[in-house]
Amino acid sequence: MLAHASAPVILLLHDKNMAAVQALPRILDWIEQEQSRVAREGGVPIRIVDYSVLLPERAAHPLVESVSP
Repeated sequence: MLAHASAPVILLLHDKNMAAVQALPRILDWIEQEQSRVAREGGVPIRIVDYSVLLPERAAHPLVESVSP
């Protein structure tokens, strides 16, 4: 399914789902192969990001003071 995506894809895997855990090595291998192909053809590489990129920035809690070492 990933190979046929025509738009950006968000792939969300939960480690509580055994099928996702078992699929991860195949998914990572596919991404590595795809990155190589895209590099050869001069295309746009796959961008892998941590989930924190999707979260809004949060201001520090007003009651918490930062402490310098």
